[in-house]
Amino acid sequence: MPIRVTASMYDFNLSAFFGHIFSGAAVVGSLVNVFPAVAASVALVWYLIQVYESKWMQTRLSTRRLRQIARLKVEIARLEALELVAHPANRIDILPAKIAAAELLEEARAEAKQVLADAVKESDRIKTAATAIKTAEAKS
Repeated sequence: MPIRVTASMYDFNLSAFFGHIFSGAAVVGSLVNVFPAVAASVALVWYLIQVYESKWMQTRLSTRRLRQIARLKVEIARLEALELVAHPANRIDILPAKIAAAELLEEARAEAKQVLADAVKESDRIKTAATAIKTAEAKS
C-alpha cells in the first residue's frame, strides 16, 4: 500500500515540538519547586507566542484587518466626495461634483463588499480543505 502524503504531515515543526516539551517541563518543575518561578513565566510567554502564531488567531487577525481596510476605503471615498462637493472647479460644477461624489462613494462600497466577500470565500475554501484532509486521515 503506497504512503499517502497529506498537508498535515508537513506541519510538523521540530523547534515547536521541543519548545512544548521544555515549556511543559518548566511549568511542572516550577510547580514542584525544582525551578524558579521565572521558568514558568518563560513557558507562559512561549505558549502565548504559540497561540498568537496559530492558524486560528492569524485567520481572525487577517479577517479583522480586511474589514478595517474595507472600512477605511469607504471613508477615504467619502472624504474625496466631500472634497469634490466643497471645492468644485467652478460653482457651476456643484451638481456634477455631487453626482461624481455619489458614484465614487458607491464604487468604494462595492469594492469593500467585494474584498469582504473574497475573504469569506477564501476562509470557506480553507475550512473545506481542512475538513477534507481530516476526513481523509480518519479513513486511512
